[in-house]
Order: sequence, then C-alpha cells, then structure tokens
Amino acid sequence: MMRSIGTLHDGRTASGGGFSPGGVPQYHEDTAFATAHVKLSLDIDIPKKAVRGVCETTLEALCDGAAKVSFHAVDMTIRGVSAKGKASHAYDGKTLRVDLARPVDRGERVVVRVSYALKDPKAGLTFIVPDKAYPKKPFQVWSQGQTDDSRYWFPCRDVPSEKATTEMVATVPESFTAVSNGALVGVAHDRAKRLKTFHWRMSKPHPLYLVTLAVGRFAEVRDEWDGIPISYYCEKGREADARRGFGKTPAMVRFFSERIGVRYPWEKYAQVAAHEFGGGMENTSATTQTDMVLLDSRAGLDTDFDGLVAHELAHQWFGDLVTCRSWSQGWLNEGFATYLDPLFQEHDKGPDAFFHDMRLFAQDYFEEDAKRYRRPIVTNVYKHSWSLFDRHLYQKAAWVLHLVRYHLGDDLWWSAIKHYVERFSFKCAETPDFVQAVEDATGRNIRPLIDQWVYGAGHPEYKASYRWDASAREACVWITQRQRVSDRTPLFRVPLEFRFETGGSLKTFKETVDRKEHALRFKLPAEPTAVWIDPDHWVLKKLEFFKPRSAWKRQLVRDKNLLGRMDAARELARWRTAEGVALIEKAFHREKYWAGRYELVKAIGGAQTDAAFEALKRCLKAADHRSRRGVAEALAEFPSKEAVRILVGLAKRDPAYRVRSAALRSLGRMRAEAAMPVIKAALRQDSWFDVVRRGAVAALASLEGTRCIGRLKELSAYGQPIPVRMEAVEWLGALGVGEKGVFEHLEKLLREPNRILTFAVVKALEALNDERVAPVLRKLAQECPQQWVRMIAEGALHRIREGLDPEDQGPLRKENESLKSENLRLKRSLTLIRRRR
Repeated sequence: MMRSIGTLHDGRTASGGGFSPGGVPQYHEDTAFATAHVKLSLDIDIPKKAVRGVCETTLEALCDGAAKVSFHAVDMTIRGVSAKGKASHAYDGKTLRVDLARPVDRGERVVVRVSYALKDPKAGLTFIVPDKAYPKKPFQVWSQGQTDDSRYWFPCRDVPSEKATTEMVATVPESFTAVSNGALVGVAHDRAKRLKTFHWRMSKPHPLYLVTLAVGRFAEVRDEWDGIPISYYCEKGREADARRGFGKTPAMVRFFSERIGVRYPWEKYAQVAAHEFGGGMENTSATTQTDMVLLDSRAGLDTDFDGLVAHELAHQWFGDLVTCRSWSQGWLNEGFATYLDPLFQEHDKGPDAFFHDMRLFAQDYFEEDAKRYRRPIVTNVYKHSWSLFDRHLYQKAAWVLHLVRYHLGDDLWWSAIKHYVERFSFKCAETPDFVQAVEDATGRNIRPLIDQWVYGAGHPEYKASYRWDASAREACVWITQRQRVSDRTPLFRVPLEFRFETGGSLKTFKETVDRKEHALRFKLPAEPTAVWIDPDHWVLKKLEFFKPRSAWKRQLVRDKNLLGRMDAARELARWRTAEGVALIEKAFHREKYWAGRYELVKAIGGAQTDAAFEALKRCLKAADHRSRRGVAEALAEFPSKEAVRILVGLAKRDPAYRVRSAALRSLGRMRAEAAMPVIKAALRQDSWFDVVRRGAVAALASLEGTRCIGRLKELSAYGQPIPVRMEAVEWLGALGVGEKGVFEHLEKLLREPNRILTFAVVKALEALNDERVAPVLRKLAQECPQQWVRMIAEGALHRIREGLDPEDQGPLRKENESLKSENLRLKRSLTLIRRRR
C-alpha cells in the first residue's frame, strides 16, 4: 500500500527508499485449498519455553484434482504428518509441503494433521520468564500473529484472506489460565500431573493471524453487555487496576453496536493485560493489551487508555469481522479502527475530545509526510508487510473516512457503513468493495475522492488571505494550493466552507477549490468580525491564513470548535502582547475539556513574556491534573528562580505521576542545577510505568549532558526496568556522538531478545553518526527473524546511506509530548511501539 518506485517531485524518495527500501510488487499466492477449520492442541512448558502440539487443519478443495498442500511453518520440529491415512511431506524450515494420498475434487474436505514441537520461538509466541535480574517478572505466554507471524507457532496459510473457524486446546500448569478465541467449551483437570486443559472454540470464521493464546496466573474481572460476557484478565492483585483501565468497555460495545448498526458479532469479548506486550492486538474476541493499561489510583488521575481500548474493540468489526484481503488494503482495518476510536471519545467526553484526537492524528501524519516519506495509502509495492503499518495507514486513513462522512452527510454515512459491514461480514474486502458498498447504499459515487486521497498521495497545503471590500460590501478571500504537484500529489479538488460572522450571526458558503489559485468574493450585509476556512475541520490540510488581529481575537471567543480556539490562541501568543496573553488566560477558564486547557496553557508558555509567566501561575491554581501538566511543561520557557521553585514543588509533591515527570523534564531543560537533589531522589521513586523515574533520567541527561554517559549506561543495563532502559538508551543516542564506549554498549544491548528495547537501540545507534553502525544494522537486517526489526534496521540503513536525519522520535522531542500523543502512539503501527513483535 505504499507508493511506486521512484522519486517524487518534491525530492522525497518513494518506496525504493524511505518508505519500503527494496520494495517490489506483492501479490496473492496461488492455492488449491481454502482453510475451513483449525484445531490446535498444545502442551505448554513455560519454564522450558517449549510447546508440543498437534495442528489439525480442515481444508476445502477449490478445484478438481487438488493433491498438494503448502503451509507456512517456520523453525518447527515436524514430528509427523497425516491426511486420510498416509501423506508424504517435505519441510525446509519455512514451508511444509504435503502430498495427499489421493487427489480430491472441488468442494471436498480433507483434514491434515501435523504433529510438531517448538522451542523458544523467535516470533509468533513469546514466553515471559523471570530470571535473576528480573525476579518479579510474571510467568506468561502470549501470541502475536500480525502480520505474518502465526507461521512461527502453528502451521497455516499465513495470509490475511484466510478465514476459518478455530479451536484451541491448551494444557498448562494448574495454577495458570489459558485464554483464546471464542467460547470456553470446558476446563479439564489432571490433578495427578497438576495440569489444566482449556478448550476454546470459535464457531465463526475469522482470520488466522488473529488466532490467539495467552497464558498466565490471571485473575478474571467480569463484566457484560446485553448478554455478551466481557472479561479483563490480569495478574492477580491487579483487579482494581484492570477495572480502572478497561472499565468503559461495555459502554464501547454498546456504542459501536448501535452506531455501526451491526451487533457485536462474537461469543464474548476478553482483554488480556500482557507483560512486555507493546500496544494492543485485536485478536478475535480476545484482544491482547499492554499491561500499561493496568492503572493504579494515582496513574488514573491524569491517564486513561480509553483510546487504545476503543481502537482494539473497533477492530472486532473492522479487521476481524470484515478483513482486508491483503495487507496492501490494510487501511480498511486500521483506518476504520483509528477513526472509530475518537468517535467513541466524542460520545463519551464530547466533541472537543474527538477533534483533539483528530488534530493529533493530522500532526502525526504531517510529520511522517514531511520528514520520512510520502506514499499512497493503498499500494502493493513494499518489501515487508509491517512497513505498511504507518501513519498513512492509520492517521491519514482516519481523516479520509472523516472526509467521506462529510461528503455523504451523517445519515448516509452510517447507512453506508452498516451496509458495508453486513455485506462483507465474515468475508474479506478491498477498496473497490467499500466504494461499491457506499454507492449501493447511498447512490453516491465516492470513487473520485478515493482516487485522490487513497490511491494518490499527499494533501492540500493552502495559503489564504482575507480583506473586506467596503464599497462592494464583499468579503474577499484569496486562496492558493502550495503543495508540490506530482503524478501522485495532485491539485486537490475539495469542497471548502467559508464562514463569516456579521452582527453576531454566522453565514457559511461552500466553494469547490480545485485550481492553483482562487479569488473568491462573498456578499455580506456588513464587515465580518470573524472569518473561517473549513470551520468544522472536515478536510485534512495545512492552512496558513492571514486575517486581521481582531478576527483572531474574536475567533478565540466565538469558535465552537476546540481546534479553532487552539489556532487562535497560538496566533495570539505569537504576538507576545499582554492583551493576547490575558485573552488566552480568560479562554483557559472557559474551557471545559482538559485538552483545551492543556493546549491553552502551552500557548501561554509560548508567549515567553512576564505577563505569560504570571498568567501561568494563576492557571496553575485552577488547573486539573492534566492541564497542570501543561503548566509544568510551559514553565520550562521561563528560566527563573521562581519557576524552578514552582517546578520543584510539583516534582516533589504533585499527586499525579505525569505532572511530576513533566516538572522534572522542565527542570532539566532549564538547566536548573539547584534541582539536582529532587532529580536524584526521583531516580529512586517507583511509579506506574516508571513515569517519574523516566522524567528524572531525562532531567539528569539534560542537566549533565555528556557527563552522565556513564550513569546512562548503568540505567540502560540489563536488570533495570524496561521503561527506564528505553529512556536511557534514547538519551545515549542523543548525547553519545563521539563519546567513548557508547557504540559498544548499544551494540551489546542489541543482542537482547526484548524487541521493544531493540527498537530504541536501533534509533540510538543511527543517531551516533558512527561508521561502525552500518555493518551492525546490516547484520540485524539480514539475520533477525522478526520482520518488523528487519524493517526498522533497513530503514535506518537507508537513511544513513542517503544522509537523511534519524527518525525524530527521541528524548528531545519527548520533552514536549502531550499525554494524548503518548496514548495515540500506543495505537499506531511500527513507527513507534504498537505491536512490536
């Protein structure tokens, strides 16, 4: 789903470079059989990281005379194969080829039984086992099949279009619970051997990459919605934390069932909080989630994972029920899940929550487009399927669906979505199927929109200005498209709304903007007091709009949309006037949603004046936990003794972890040597996900620079908490250029099996600008079994060869990240930490 090989007119490389180095066209493999049912019977030895299993696959012939079957099966010990008696087989470590005893005819079914064993699989199935360095780590096992890793733990045709009913019969030690897809058929006890066998059955066809197994000493927290069992599995003793993190799930199931118009389709919905799992994975009826979702009472003050929980639940319809036929069509999975998440936020918390999420989506996509690459959302030219799971596939695709909704209107939009889901339930779909479903349901042809936004690349970049023609009593708007036009990036044809406030009333005009330049005139009864372009924010775009200061001030007061108020506040802050700061401060007290208050105090900080500092102190007294974090971040712009005193107080005493962490980071940015005692004390303080300690690491690195290289090595060493190690690794990359021993230390860390840490280490190595890095990354790209690790190594090698900047994801950027951005990053593709297995 990426762009074609070549170079775009704006100089950014296409899939031959930044997007998917070495990308080639990908197509479906031929097959003579379709999978109808898979039954896995597995004996799990957790301490030995071993599995002995039997996979029974029921196949249905697609043609007469079918006699050969191929399964993806990587690094397995094949102990035996049978199919209606004897069957010969050949195995090369990657593909299991089976020759049936006799050919079968179209529609005939045959069961292939494969007996096999696994020992510490390199992918697909992860064993979490404590050791001397991490004695408190839980014993757990969890699977991760997307994109192409189911083949590492059971023989299968490992493509997204393969759907089947499934069974899981998992035998585990008696103190453990095994969770899988579908309904629990029963639990058998073998008291003599101290074993339990859990039998799960999924009675409806679903994708094989979503077959799941999660094993642990779990407590089950039970909920329900309209007769559907809802469960949250967590380590025992964390039940209250699980309800705090997952508690809105029943409301989400209701909302999606009612809005989509199709009832939740599976037997149950479970969520398993898995240790060292990066993000969430929408395994059918049994999502695996990061155990970060287990929020203690203090973390819950300013943190929620409603977005991640909603995203994975939305996949139960989009991805699990209706599945993209190939990964090139993955936006039909990820775009919908990404868009439905903020729709639930709007339902639950109001429209400001929706639009704040959408703004962050846009910012994430714009960053990737500007700094990494530009590509179509749909392309079959790529090397690794994981490379498709980027901000184009998630965030841009969500905005495309938002634009389709605008094009159709709400009633037709939801009618089309219902029709599309009903038509393709338990089936696979491609982009033309979605387009046709919309047309069949509404009579509206969205093909031109899809051609432009999905098969094309980029987005409109507008520059506009407004003036009032008093003699003609007309508002004059001049608007141009400034994006660089290429074969992939066109002049966009977009219906834009132009809104004016006159005498307290609003008047809206709609014009199709499709040329390089438009000079538009709008007849009005009087000179407008406020002027907007796309005031309801339907279009993914960049807009530079020149209008009178009076219009910006009025927009801050009058705009009903949070994004308009945010834009106005930033413009007023840029003026650096006492009046502008005072207006933003008043707006802060009017804001009802935390993100609005957060963004406004950040805007005040951007003014960097004495008046702004005084305003922040007053806002701090009225701020909630989340917007108080914004004040802590903004105070870094005011390096003074008083600011240091305030931040030290927040770092020592604030009840919210993230506020304390933000205060520590700000103290570091301010080079506040007087704060060193509180920073060192914070290095010893435990908190949820080590938020406070991570803030202290950042503060220490900011203050001491290269003087703390040795301490950063210690903090990134095996045995330290993983979040702290990642923070320290990123700072080693930022500070370690030319520093003795940093390369050797990072190279050693690269050998560890924890792949979330691997991602941070690759980025840090790339940032070192050391000639020894390329051979190390080349070896990783050639030898690592995990596709996503090979992908990030190859991407880093490409940037090194091309002289491009490393990915801008390091600690220096993190100092200014918002909480919502951090949560969104959990939901996206391999560009950050989502599903890095």
